[in-house]
Amino acid sequence: MGKYLMIFFLVSGLQGFGQNSRYQYTPRFIPEIKSDKVKEARFLNQIMPEFTTRFALPYNEHEQFRELTSLFIAPTTYYNYPQGNYLHIRENYETIIEYVAIEIVCRNNGKEVRAKSTDDILTTEQKKILNSADLGADILIKIKFRYKGWVNAKYKSGEDIKEGSYSVVMVPETEAEYPGGIDKLSSFLGQNIFNKLSSGKQISNFLRASVKFNVNENGVVENVRIEQSSTDKAIDNLIRDAINKMPVWKAAKDSQGIKVNQEFTLSFNGGGC
Repeated sequence: MGKYLMIFFLVSGLQGFGQNSRYQYTPRFIPEIKSDKVKEARFLNQIMPEFTTRFALPYNEHEQFRELTSLFIAPTTYYNYPQGNYLHIRENYETIIEYVAIEIVCRNNGKEVRAKSTDDILTTEQKKILNSADLGADILIKIKFRYKGWVNAKYKSGEDIKEGSYSVVMVPETEAEYPGGIDKLSSFLGQNIFNKLSSGKQISNFLRASVKFNVNENGVVENVRIEQSSTDKAIDNLIRDAINKMPVWKAAKDSQGIKVNQEFTLSFNGGGC
């Protein structure tokens, strides 16, 4: 089912909120990558789908980055990896930039772990933390780079070091699923959270909130925690209690069919988390 962003649509005025509102889920905007793909990866670009459009930079720098990458078609090249020559598909952005520093930030059993490098070859430590990262949790990649000399000479891109970030979610081969799917999940949340909000202030506070939880190998929801508070303790408790009351899910499975734990995030603000 993936990590979902909950978008809440108000159909009528606030007076009719409890009876006449509707809501739906859409997949989060953040890219996803299967855990098996991560385990096979040797190069940074192999774990960064949709990088050109998802790379977070200050607005002007992002526009420059997209414009420059659109000018070049990267060739397929061989890279001399220590264990032998591997076919390395270069992306457009790799034609024009050189890496200065890369830091990968993951969570392992809920604890943050980090590993650094200076080029696009994943280090042993980076591969280690990626392979042990919590399924369903964000992987943050911080990148410092500069444009190559010939790019600056031709396009006046600047010689200064630029810094941006990129996030991706590592998911299992088969993701955990609420019994009955999205429609049933929406109905459950409607009954246990949304229909219990009555005032405009409650709704406004609620739309600030996001919650994280895990679905374990037995499909049981556990480790429920408020990621971003609604600023109203009663609403935070309402959200937490509702998630804790969820029925047993269909557990996630890896590519070998083994049931695995998966983390989920539900954001109610319509803007991602």
